[in-house]
Amino acid sequence: MKVKLKQITAKDFKRFTDLTIEVPERAQLIVLVGPNGCGKSSLFDALLTWHKQQSGLGNISDQEYYIKTGRSFESISQHQVAVKFHGAPILDREQYRKSVYFRSAH
Repeated sequence: MKVKLKQITAKDFKRFTDLTIEVPERAQLIVLVGPNGCGKSSLFDALLTWHKQQSGLGNISDQEYYIKTGRSFESISQHQVAVKFHGAPILDREQYRKSVYFRSAH
């Protein structure tokens, strides 16, 4: 079953205070373009963090690295990043594992 990204939200995650990105269902290609320091890598870190939490692959070992600067670790909920998909809901960890695919250009 293929699912398509519908929305990603990140609160107090790295450089984002309150980010929401909506992706239309008809989108076939998502391209992130911007200057250094605008949050492109932070967005991928958010997706990777969400993916690891949901699929049971574990958390990032240094969680304080992912908290927005100036916030304490204790004040951050574990659900800083949320992802929604178009279509049928994802029901189990195996489906979560297959929901996001990361590939580097290098």
